[in-house]
Amino acid sequence: MLFQDAELKAAERWARDHASEVGAIERDYLVAARSKQRGRQRFRWLANMALVLASVALVLLFWALETRQQAEQEATRADNARATAVAEADRARAAEANQADLHNRHGDTHYKQEDYDAAIAEYNEAINL
Repeated sequence: MLFQDAELKAAERWARDHASEVGAIERDYLVAARSKQRGRQRFRWLANMALVLASVALVLLFWALETRQQAEQEATRADNARATAVAEADRARAAEANQADLHNRHGDTHYKQEDYDAAIAEYNEAINL
């Protein structure tokens, strides 16, 4: 088993301080331990970055879903408003057509004040008989 963390640092410090006493096998051991330590650190760093990226991706996914839902709601509201406007325009055209039809059937229904007064006078005479 290779030294790690504090044990490795202490062994490297001792090897530096006692360089004449350290043989090739011990140097190779420390090099292998340091290499393994760096590999573990890189792996931890990569794992942490993957976790951060996955978290960001998840946040972006939820944001995209929320934005899509809002866009769909806005589109539905716009469709409903358009349908209402079309229905109102159809009703207005139908009312204009009915008004034109009534005018064509009955002629001008606006009477002059004199015609109205004459009709009232004629009625009053008729009921006095």
